[in-house]
Amino acid sequence: MSERARAWLLSATLLLAAAPAAAEQSKEAAAHFSRGLEHAKQGDLESAASAFEAAYRLSPHPAVLYNLGQTYASLGRPVEAVRALKQYLAEAEGVTSARRAEVGELIAFHERRIGKLAVSLQPADAELLLDGHPVERALLTAPIEIAAGTHVLEARKEGHLPATLTRVVRPQQTVEARLELHQPQTDRRAWLDVSCPIVDATVYVDGTVAGRTPLRDPIPVNAGQHEIAFTRAGYEGAPSRVQVDSRAAVACNLKASTRLTERDGSRLRVAGAPVPARVLVDDQQHSGQLLPPGRHTVRIESGGYRSFSDEVTLTAGRTTVLDVELSPTPEQRRRLEEDEKSTRRTYAYVGASLGAALCATAGALYAVNTQRYNEYSADSKTLSRDLASGPVTPGQLERASDLNDEADAIQTMDYVALATGIVGVAVLGGSVALYLSAQPDSTKLETGSGMINFKGVMW
Repeated sequence: MSERARAWLLSATLLLAAAPAAAEQSKEAAAHFSRGLEHAKQGDLESAASAFEAAYRLSPHPAVLYNLGQTYASLGRPVEAVRALKQYLAEAEGVTSARRAEVGELIAFHERRIGKLAVSLQPADAELLLDGHPVERALLTAPIEIAAGTHVLEARKEGHLPATLTRVVRPQQTVEARLELHQPQTDRRAWLDVSCPIVDATVYVDGTVAGRTPLRDPIPVNAGQHEIAFTRAGYEGAPSRVQVDSRAAVACNLKASTRLTERDGSRLRVAGAPVPARVLVDDQQHSGQLLPPGRHTVRIESGGYRSFSDEVTLTAGRTTVLDVELSPTPEQRRRLEEDEKSTRRTYAYVGASLGAALCATAGALYAVNTQRYNEYSADSKTLSRDLASGPVTPGQLERASDLNDEADAIQTMDYVALATGIVGVAVLGGSVALYLSAQPDSTKLETGSGMINFKGVMW
């Protein structure tokens, strides 16, 4: 029960406490009222409505009507809610203008949830049941006020075959329903094959429950025309009529309600499927929209991969994450292997080119350094002869210093050339090994189970 409804119940309790005379008239009524409040707090609204009704019968107090109207509204019974709230305004004394305006708004709100059902019977004296409850004949002289939604009507009369219709009543609209009973004829057995991708949908044949999807076996019926209806909370779909001679097939036409909210609807998020992938929920394309809570069948399809199918249970007001793993088909696995080998060969070609370039650079550095060394040797010999021929001059000392610097530079260049050559050879060797690994009958791109699994968020 919402916080607002609890506030209404609390305020009504204060109103009842303010009328001790009414409570004293019937202790039993007060006990029923207290039990109604307790049931309402616990969320047992059916028991709460029964307790409030008993309290009002014993001691008709307006505060009980206020609670009763709110309880009817929470139970999805707007007709009774409007009736109780209007009676509350008529009987309550000393109600403030603010409270009267508030109750008036509630009445207007619930009246917008009510439609009308105009029923005609043939024969006119047949008994009518609406959603399994008898309807007084006097009420059939005018359209019946009823909560918007799907309703089942059944007409009965002794000596006649029962007739059943299912009608969807829209808010503030009048829907006509005609039930015609016929004399029984010789029965001839026929079969109805029902297909429905939505699980846990109730199947009605002529208003009688025939099973719940998925149905493994055909439904036995008498040959003739029948009305087939499917219902499940959160779905909408009008009934259909089908002529069954010996065997007929019928598919459900349920669609997720467009009136689902974040509180009473559910969301499904798929993770792990390759992009792009096609997500089907109950054989309908799904792209993240709200779904009715409960069980659903989910199938994931993507080109080149084996389809994934599973059953998930969604909870109202929550998002369920389905983590899937698709394995490629043998053809896709071969394509993936070839793509991976092609990538390795490309890296091998690039690496071989880089290694060859490094080796060529090392050779060029070595050749240049050899030339520099030959020039250095010749200069060193010339300087040695000059030093031996006479006294040492400042210019000769400067030449000796330059030659020492040149020797260090030549040695450094030797190291650079050697390192470049080693790296080039290593890159060449690695490229050759990478190229050989990409040849046929090399390492397979498979896991231990023989599947390639892809993980990632789809949306």
